[in-house]
Amino acid sequence: MTEYLQVVENTLEKLFAKTFLIITISIILGLIIRIYFTPWNLPLNSPDAIIIMIEGLAYTKGDFTYFTPRFLWPAFNSIFFMFFNFDNNFGYANIMRIVTISVSVATIPIVYLVSKQIVKKKYALLATILFTIEPNLVENSIFSISESMFIFLGLIAFYFAMQKNDKYLLFAFLFAGLSFDTRLNGIVLFIVVVYSCLTRIKTKRTWLIILIGLCIFVAISSNHIIHPLLNETPLFPIIGNTIDTISNERSYVSTYEVDSLNILSNALKNELLHILRISIPYLFVLFPIGVIISLTNLNNQTKLVFVAIITTLAIAIPQYTMSNEYRNLFFLTPFLCIFSVIGIQKLVEKVDMKNIFLILLVAGLILLSANFLKDRYDIDENYFLEKDDFGKYVVNNFEGNIVGNMRLEIIRNIPDMQLDSKFYNEKMAFFDPGTRIDSIPQLMKFSKENNIDYFIIEEYVLQKYYPVFDEILMDKNQYVYLEEVFDSDSLDYKKLKAKIFKINWSEYNDI
Repeated sequence: MTEYLQVVENTLEKLFAKTFLIITISIILGLIIRIYFTPWNLPLNSPDAIIIMIEGLAYTKGDFTYFTPRFLWPAFNSIFFMFFNFDNNFGYANIMRIVTISVSVATIPIVYLVSKQIVKKKYALLATILFTIEPNLVENSIFSISESMFIFLGLIAFYFAMQKNDKYLLFAFLFAGLSFDTRLNGIVLFIVVVYSCLTRIKTKRTWLIILIGLCIFVAISSNHIIHPLLNETPLFPIIGNTIDTISNERSYVSTYEVDSLNILSNALKNELLHILRISIPYLFVLFPIGVIISLTNLNNQTKLVFVAIITTLAIAIPQYTMSNEYRNLFFLTPFLCIFSVIGIQKLVEKVDMKNIFLILLVAGLILLSANFLKDRYDIDENYFLEKDDFGKYVVNNFEGNIVGNMRLEIIRNIPDMQLDSKFYNEKMAFFDPGTRIDSIPQLMKFSKENNIDYFIIEEYVLQKYYPVFDEILMDKNQYVYLEEVFDSDSLDYKKLKAKIFKINWSEYNDI
């Protein structure tokens, strides 16, 4: 038996030596997992993805009304939109899914190149596999939002920043600029590249390369300056928004009823919780060991990793004062994978059959990841499709201004939709208050300011954004100016319960 195991161990050692083969298997595995868990038969389930689609479709027509500093992802999708002419948004949604999955899978070899600078080849391959099957990133790539592109460009910038040859710094600045054009968090890569520059200044030639690199970064990301100047808006509005949030001049759902002294501490608490969240189901056990080991044996590569991690956490703090989006930390995931394999390497030092242990470990993690995704993607399709059908019904049968707790289902079905402070076409507009509404006076004040005609309320759900809707549903007869004009029971839905109320403004004004 021992001899047989030794043969298997030696065979696996030879297999691990075939880098191209392992990476190819990782890419195929990553592709299969993403394709399998993508709900190709369902519409997009992310408001951000719908906005990106609308922007991308506008770009294909030469319409740059929606041009923003984070233009790169919708612009990239628009390249593929140009080859198709679908009658509705569903086809473009699946194009976005294909593009996002492709970018996510294309990141796999980049993770290997970065990991190889820090750990031995075998463990770099293991880090690549951990990244490939990481369920949070798999799920995010299905959503068709910008993180996949951001991680792809950011890791390329990071890889070039790690190289000893100063000429590669020019590429690092280039891709740092592109990552900044994808997400505001891309400023992390600029800081990482600048840090890498400062640690290697020796000659005038190095200074010249750094100066050229800075010019490249400014040129690539110049839209962050030009766009605000042309539109007379503040440079980097997140700064002003953060200050307004902390001073309670602006409120968001995630910081509602949190006083200014606690907003920052609340942001830090949520950020720490989300580090745990993005490392579940297996990285949270493995990466702390690698972090401790790395801190006791720092070199230039690991220092750069720590700079990237610390900067990512620091940049995310202002974002956490306004929203609790754990995807703001996804750029940490490749580094968590690297630290995890450092921990694994330490754990298997005393194991005789190291390769067999690693294969069994990977197999177990693949099953764990798949089970995690299965639980997360256990979608009630009937309920989902009923909600989408209701959104189509509203779009086809109502006109006017709408507010309610079924935003996604409605806006993704609005034909020829346009964007500004609302989602609209020539027939209707859907308004989003951007803050929690928990009182009738607050609701009616917002409705009067925006000439709202209808409230659309899904029943028996947690009213996170509109607690006031529970009050309306509990005693709708009390509000004589609200006329119930539709009940979803008339469409024979099995699971969806929703009502539509029309505001009688004459009655309201009389009261």
